[in-house]
Amino acid sequence: MSKRGATSLCGILPLDKPLGMTSHDVVNVVRRATGERRVGHAGTLDPLATGLLVVLVGPMTRLARFFTDHPKTYHAAIAFGSETDTDDAEGEVVRTAEVPAALADETEARRALAGLIGPQEQTPPAYSAVRLAGRRAYEIARRGGEARLRPRSVEVYEAELLGVEPGPPLVWHAELTVTSGTYVRALARDLGRRTGTAAHLGGLVRTASGGLGLAGALTLEDVAQAGRAGRVAELFADPVVSLGLPAVSVDARAAARVAAGASLDADALRCSETDVPDGGYAAIVAEAHLVAVHRRQGDTLSPAVVLPSPASAPEAAASCGHGKKGRA
Repeated sequence: MSKRGATSLCGILPLDKPLGMTSHDVVNVVRRATGERRVGHAGTLDPLATGLLVVLVGPMTRLARFFTDHPKTYHAAIAFGSETDTDDAEGEVVRTAEVPAALADETEARRALAGLIGPQEQTPPAYSAVRLAGRRAYEIARRGGEARLRPRSVEVYEAELLGVEPGPPLVWHAELTVTSGTYVRALARDLGRRTGTAAHLGGLVRTASGGLGLAGALTLEDVAQAGRAGRVAELFADPVVSLGLPAVSVDARAAARVAAGASLDADALRCSETDVPDGGYAAIVAEAHLVAVHRRQGDTLSPAVVLPSPASAPEAAASCGHGKKGRA
């Protein structure tokens, strides 16, 4: 007998989150459409933000940490002249400042954005989901308390100017690729301070996460319609591409051992440390299905997550190395 709210569905849905919805709202829509209670997401988007939200269905939720850790790319609108208590356009203005005329120059904008690139310590917004003594920071802030948040290590990989709106307010449109856990709201706030003024995040669209891109994302109506027709599985993205991990192909005999939780001999699979470095992870594929994720420890590939049933991976890699490249 299956668990209550459990189905045979196991897959990844790259969704385009609408404005005004929380990530949890989206998860609830998918639960209703699929009848599956085991649904989660990888990387929260605030209600003000739109774009790619990776939703995991069924046993695929076991792989959440691999998706959450992916670098993420955003199109951000950074509005100058004011800071807010939430560091975005939904908050109350807490400080205003003159905007230097030089910031309207694209060369200056590019220079300032380039200064964001690299590892740094970032203090999360007061209105964030960071836990302090068992409470969320936003809960403390909403009650008028002061959330004393510690800086955390983040990294900005890329920061490219897309355009400048002279305003008022002056707005920079930028593409940012950052580590998981980076608050783009905080980047906007700090950028205003670095440039001698004030700023907040005026709008945000997530365009990519790991191997998935917004261009291939589904709408909630797509999922609802597929749910009514009992065809949600047809919408699932290739899990090997989505994970962005090296793919190791095994035969049916080895797949049966993997299903039982067995380790694999990397040398026997001709899987070098160039393919999967020591301490790194690999997607284990059998007959074009993702069956597990293993971690390399010396010459052994040990199970990190074993999926109870095959997860479709069309055109998955036929040998040790990367599967299909590019963003779905």
